[in-house]
Amino acid sequence: MDYTKLEQFTYAELKDMATQMDLRIKRSKIGLVEQICEAFKEYEEYKRDKIDKYRKDQSSIKGKNSNVYIVTTKEGTQYIMKVIRKHKTSKLLLKESELQKLAVAERAAPSVIDIDTVSNYIVMDKMERNLNDVLREQNGTLTKIQQKQIIHLYKKLDTAKVFHGDSKVSNYMYIGSKLRIIDFGNAKEINRHLMKKLGTKTPNVSLMTYELVSKLREMRVHKSSYEYLCKYLSEQQIEQLGL
Repeated sequence: MDYTKLEQFTYAELKDMATQMDLRIKRSKIGLVEQICEAFKEYEEYKRDKIDKYRKDQSSIKGKNSNVYIVTTKEGTQYIMKVIRKHKTSKLLLKESELQKLAVAERAAPSVIDIDTVSNYIVMDKMERNLNDVLREQNGTLTKIQQKQIIHLYKKLDTAKVFHGDSKVSNYMYIGSKLRIIDFGNAKEINRHLMKKLGTKTPNVSLMTYELVSKLREMRVHKSSYEYLCKYLSEQQIEQLGL
């Protein structure tokens, strides 16, 4: 934009423009021109660094609170972009990303590449397939090794002091042979209050295992697919599941 053209507008026109841009109204025409110019420059920088940085390659996967896209940078690197519904505040989005970063430190989640609280997105490393894909490939079964990976993942989350809180099967993602977990929208910090509320110091191992076994049973997979997982259930949980 040619900012010098702004000087051609009257004060009233500039004032109306500033109002529409939700800017604080300056008393002088020069002040308004400078203020509007600065706002446009900030937007151009934001557009360059955030909006134009990623190209959405495929249709989104629509979730309850977000849409997920495969995106490509100008350098050709592909990532996953999770775009959060607008009702989520920037504070909650930052909290979600910070909890995921804690999990990343324990190699339990894909790395967070970028975050934008204006467009409400988180960009992260691209995974290859989820546990649903694995179950389809293996005729509805999980191996003992894969179940051990899941328990190891829960232990790493407990070490990171992050309770994930959503055992949806599609949240478990593989890149090669490495297992990670995604979607920290329901995650909570494991602190004294949460441990007291949940009655355990290891909520991922204690509760996520129970929820996952319950979901696998609902999917009617072979019992060998959760046999090892059941070793980490309490007697009460086993009774509740009717095992």
